[in-house]
Amino acid sequence: MAPNAGGSWPLLGHLHLLGGPLPAHLVLARMADKYGPIFTISLGLRKAMVVNAWAVAKECLTTNDPALATRPKSVSSEVMTYNYAMIGFSLYGPYWRQLIGRYVLADGFRFMRWLDLGGYEKAMKRTAKKLDRVVQRWLDEHKGRWLLG
Repeated sequence: MAPNAGGSWPLLGHLHLLGGPLPAHLVLARMADKYGPIFTISLGLRKAMVVNAWAVAKECLTTNDPALATRPKSVSSEVMTYNYAMIGFSLYGPYWRQLIGRYVLADGFRFMRWLDLGGYEKAMKRTAKKLDRVVQRWLDEHKGRWLLG
């Protein structure tokens, strides 16, 4: 386990150090000089591991990727992302790999966008037009009420 950096306050953790007069990267660099290339800090009530060495970062992102790729769970994230269904909040696992796989073709071959293989772009454009009509009706109603007083 990586050592805990000193200077943590209850409830705030190390946030008071990161929000001080020095830029955060300099604060973290000084902490790395004191605690070594890998250490933990508290961001409020959550722990975060700081990696400040190229070799250790490479190992974290390649060898130990599955163990370190998860995101912290919170009630607000769960509710707002439909039980972590959005790609940016999805927890690492089979579902995350399935989500990532859906974006590789489109991102890797931008010139193939005009094919619209799944029909998603056409569906999004239809939905956007419907939404525009709904919002326009709301605005017209609001404007009408305002004019009538």
